[in-house]
Amino acid sequence: IINGLPFETKEMMIETVKYLNKLDIQGIKIHMLSIIKDTKLAQLYIKDNLNLISREEYIDIVCSQLEYLRPEIVINRITGDPKQSDLIAPDWLCKKVTILNDIDKELVKRNSYQGKKLN
Repeated sequence: IINGLPFETKEMMIETVKYLNKLDIQGIKIHMLSIIKDTKLAQLYIKDNLNLISREEYIDIVCSQLEYLRPEIVINRITGDPKQSDLIAPDWLCKKVTILNDIDKELVKRNSYQGKKLN
C-alpha cells in the first residue's frame, strides 16, 4: 500500500488495511508516497504544490494501520528506501532506519502491537 496519496485522510489509510484484512493475503508492503524526478507525479507536485504528510504523521498512520492489521499477515516492508539522487520529496524517506526505530518507539509508547484493535 502507498500512504499519503493526494487528498487521502488518515481514516482512509486505515480503511485500506481493514479492507486488506478481508482478503486472502499473506504479506503486506507499506510505503510512503515518494516524489521521484522525471515523473508525472513530480510535475504535478511542482506545479500544484501537493502537500505531503510529515514524517510524524507517517509514523502515526503506520502504527494505527498496524493496530488494525491481522496478526498473521507478514509485514514485508514498512517503508521504502528510494535512491536519494532520484528523490524530490519527502527528504526524510532517506532515513529508513530512524523511521523504523521511531515506529517501534511509537508502538512501545502506545503499548500497542499488530492487531491490537481487532479484539
